[in-house]
This record gives sequence, structure tokens and C-alpha cells, in this order.
Amino acid sequence: MPRSRPNGAVTAADATPITITSGENRSGIDFVPKKLATIRGTVTTPSGVSRTVVKVTAVPLTAGGRSVSVQAASDGSYTLRTLTPGDYRVSFTDNFGRVATQWWNNAAVAADAATIRLASGAARTGVNAALVAPASISGTVAIPSWVDRSAGTITVDVLRVGSPDTLFTRTTVSMASLTYSVGGLPPGSYKLRFGSTGLPLQTQWWKGAKGPADATAVVVGAGQKVTVNPTLAEAPYAAISGTVTLPAGTSFSDGTVTAQIVSVSTGAVVRQEKVNSDGTYIARLLDPGVYRVRIVAEGVRVFPKWWTKSYGEYTDITLAANQKFTGVDVAPVPYSAISGRVRLPAGVSYRDGYVVVDVYSKYNQIVATAIVTPGGTYVVDGLRADTGYYVRFSSPNLPVRAEYYDNATSTITAKRLDLGVGQTLTDITAKLGAVTTTNLARVS
Repeated sequence: MPRSRPNGAVTAADATPITITSGENRSGIDFVPKKLATIRGTVTTPSGVSRTVVKVTAVPLTAGGRSVSVQAASDGSYTLRTLTPGDYRVSFTDNFGRVATQWWNNAAVAADAATIRLASGAARTGVNAALVAPASISGTVAIPSWVDRSAGTITVDVLRVGSPDTLFTRTTVSMASLTYSVGGLPPGSYKLRFGSTGLPLQTQWWKGAKGPADATAVVVGAGQKVTVNPTLAEAPYAAISGTVTLPAGTSFSDGTVTAQIVSVSTGAVVRQEKVNSDGTYIARLLDPGVYRVRIVAEGVRVFPKWWTKSYGEYTDITLAANQKFTGVDVAPVPYSAISGRVRLPAGVSYRDGYVVVDVYSKYNQIVATAIVTPGGTYVVDGLRADTGYYVRFSSPNLPVRAEYYDNATSTITAKRLDLGVGQTLTDITAKLGAVTTTNLARVS
């Protein structure tokens, strides 16, 4: 029998306070005990599923009530005892998903459940439920290939169709496989909402709808498995795109070509995008601002180059929100090179040291350096087309005289070389003379 408090309250919070002064004798504080109530019924389950898996729960709607649960017996019968008077809803569940959750009277969600009102000492019977196998909805979510899956998550909301629609469950898509599965669904109609956090994707309702009013309901029967494969479109974003054209004799397969998006305000590279094998690139998800584009390469014999619309070293791009700035096309300039062979005097070997090849500009500055191979050959790459180059050969650890090309001993008499765009000068050779180990002569 439940404990009763003054004024018929079930809990201390609902009780009426009694104020007693010093020495006062207070009477008339009477109690009317309330009898506990019960709910009885029977459950049935699908073939092959024991009725003992079903948990029956009385969920109180009245303040001060408490939840009471019991497992069904093997014949499906159950009794919920020690219920305080008040209003209840009754649920039938299985934690392992062998039957679909149901609320009395044949409702899929609590909001649609019938209310059972229990008076003091009431013994309610006939609260029965015919449980069915749960349905499921699963599928694979398609997103644009450029989206970085590791940057966020995709969620699936499953709403039970009604007035209004009710959120039944929510699950997260596996970002590795882009698959999802929602089980334990009672038969009925559902609307699916696919949303993302941290990813540039538009929220979508099945089937391709922008809102719940236009969504296509997915109808599932008992035990049915339904496949729903949505395709999520990219959200609006600002981007810069273009094409890189490599010079003859070079290929994107030689290495990596990258488009760098540089913020004019900070000078920082805010995005780097690898150029595709067909020369195209696109830098997405850019904030509004002013940018410059520089093409750089690794393993491909071309110089870095800024995009310029006409003349000048570069052209600034002012990008608005969600703007697609196209036509940022760049044709990098190829390297020029100087190559040849260096012969050592008799008795001197590359096994004992090495020879350095320095290429000077017409302004007498070293612009590139290479080490002669053990076979005696060298290539000085990465030179720009220009006039007036000259070459110096020397060794820090071999007994040979330094000299300039072509067999010159000073910068004045050194032969000057002109390089065209992408040109490789070959057969720029030298035959170094010997010196004693105590006097490693150097050309000034």
C-alpha cells in the first residue's frame, strides 16, 4: 500500500506543508491510504521468438508515479504490480531487437500510445499486444568524391509519419564505407532526413526533397528490409578553378603539380590542390577575399608561376561568397639546362673526391650548382632562359686546377653561354689539369 501524505499527495514535493508553533497541538491531519493497482495482459511474438524476451513497462504520466517493469512469462502473460493510482502508458520492448517496440494500444511511439487510468486498487486486464518482427532500413550514401570524409559526420534521422511526424531514431553513417543501417522499426511509414556536420553537403530528405513536406515516405512491413541509397549534393561554396598546360617534353606523370591559393591579406597559402592528369584543378571551400594563384611543381621540370590575366607578375582575384571563379589558366615555363663531361688528369680518380660545377649569371652570381657523377658526367638543371651564363669547374678535395669553360682561367676569358626556353646545352666539357697536393691552385 502506498504511503500517503497530507492533502492526498503521493510525494513529499506535492504535499501541503504543515506549520506548527511552539507548544501547539495540531489535529485533523488525517490520512486516507490508497490501494496499489495492477495491470495484466498477454503478449504474442513472431514464430521462433520466445515470449519471455518481452519486457513490459508501465510508464507513469502522473506526478509522483513510478515506472514498473516485468518480463513476460513463457505463455506470454504478465502482471504489473504495485502501481500507484494515476495515468500510465505501457510499452513492450526487447533489448536485443527480436521484436519491434510497441506501445499499447498498437502504437509505434509513446506519443500515440493509449492512456490507462488506474484508480486506487484497480486491477486492469486485457492490456494485450501482438508483437511483430522489426523492420529495417539501410543503404549507402553517395557524396562528391572531393569531399574529405574525415572532416565531419553524416547522420540519418528516421521520423515516424504522423500528425505531426515524430523522430523515431537517429543513426550515424560509417564514414569509411558511407553505409548506414536502422533496425528495430515497427511496421509503418517513415521519412528519412540525411544531414551532415562539418561537411560541405546539403541536407536532403528522401527522395531528393528539400523538406519534410516533399519527402517520400518509406513504407516497411513486419520483418521487411528496405534499401534506401541517397545521393547528397554539395553545399554552395566559393571556388577558383583553371587548367595548367605543361610545355612539350614534360608530363604530369613526371611528378606533382600543385595549385597554391595565396591570401593577399596574409600572404599565407590557404589551400593547395593537386592538378589532375588532364591539367585541371579546382580549389573549393574558399572564404570571400582576395587571392593569388601560384602553380608549383615537384619532379616536373617547370618553374613556379603566378596566374596573371594580362601583363605583370600576378593578378589578384576578388572572390565573393559562393562565387565560382573559373579560367585561372597557367602555362609554366620549362627549365633550361647545361650538361657535359669533366675529365680528370691521369692518376686522379672520382673515387678520391668530387668535382663541383657552378653556373654563373651574366651578373657574376652563382645561380645553380651540380656535382659531377663518378662517371664524369653532370647536368645543371633549373636554369631560366637567358644570355651570358658561364661555367666554373673546381674540386675541394682532388688535386686538380679549377677552370672556366672553355679552358679559361678567369671570368674575363670564360666562354659565355646563351640558353633558350627549355633548351639543354650539351657537351659543355672540361679536362682539368693536375696540381700537387700541397698546392691546390684555385682560379680567382
